[in-house]
Amino acid sequence: MKTLFVRDLLNGSRLIGNQVTLLCWVKARRDQGHLVFLDLCDSTGSIQGVASFQMVNSFPVAKEVPLESAVRAVGTFEQGCQGYEIHL
Repeated sequence: MKTLFVRDLLNGSRLIGNQVTLLCWVKARRDQGHLVFLDLCDSTGSIQGVASFQMVNSFPVAKEVPLESAVRAVGTFEQGCQGYEIHL
């Protein structure tokens, strides 16, 4: 699987529904209890990552990942309510 930049995703609606990989850092985290939202950034931009409590592998990690951590984000690229997002 090819590692992409945020820029590639924001310009690539053709990728919707596909699994993608980003090398990025965590700029912000919002924990809503059953959902965790991560602002994922690289040198080309930022995109939202979403982890649901139903995602048994990614949810515990998303709840605890320290801010400014470098991460490999793997998930499904989707159209969200306010733009694109990665479902982790």
